[in-house]
Parts: sequence; C-alpha cells; structure tokens
Amino acid sequence: MLGLLLADASFVSGFNTWLKCGRFVRKGEKGIPILAPMFFKDKKQAADGSEEETKRLWFKVVYVFDISQTDGNPLPELPTKSVGERGQDMLTRLLRSRSLKESPLGLLNAAN
Repeated sequence: MLGLLLADASFVSGFNTWLKCGRFVRKGEKGIPILAPMFFKDKKQAADGSEEETKRLWFKVVYVFDISQTDGNPLPELPTKSVGERGQDMLTRLLRSRSLKESPLGLLNAAN
C-alpha cells in the first residue's frame, strides 16, 4: 500500500526535478506511480522510395514525490488566482480556448 496517494498530494515532481529545486526526497519515501507519455518517431522507406515518418505514443510508469516527502530549500509562493482586470481577461481567454465555461479550480469565480 502506498504511504501517500495521489489524491492526497499537493505538489508533485520527479526525484531529479526536486534536486534541481534545491530539495531532496527523504530516505525511505515511496514514490507515487503515474503514467508518463513517451513520443517516438519512426522513419521507413515507402515502396516508391520516399521516406515516411510515423509517430507513436506510448506510456510508461514513472514515480513522482509530493513536496511533503521532501526537505530542503523552500519553494517560492505560486499565484493561486488571477489578479486584477488583466489577469481576469487572460484567464477568461484561456478557459474559452479550452472550451471551458468555468475554471476547474474555481479561479474564475474567485477573481470576481
């Protein structure tokens, strides 16, 4: 059984990314398995002699760790909602471009 489930995680990243941020995963912590996409391009010779390129998408299991499983330098504060008219306009355009009527995190309503 995993010590920490993905639903309980607040901010996750891979082992090496935490190191780049000045944090380290504590000894004995168990990673949270997720599926990560892998993109491949294959080049094949067609019957007429031209080269065809095909793209493939595969997934592999990788492990991420929540910030609660790490120690080290504190991370800078991340903005949690848009600020001001310009931020509201940017958020509205983003939601429309993704065919969303409302932000899944409630950010649109929080800014009003």
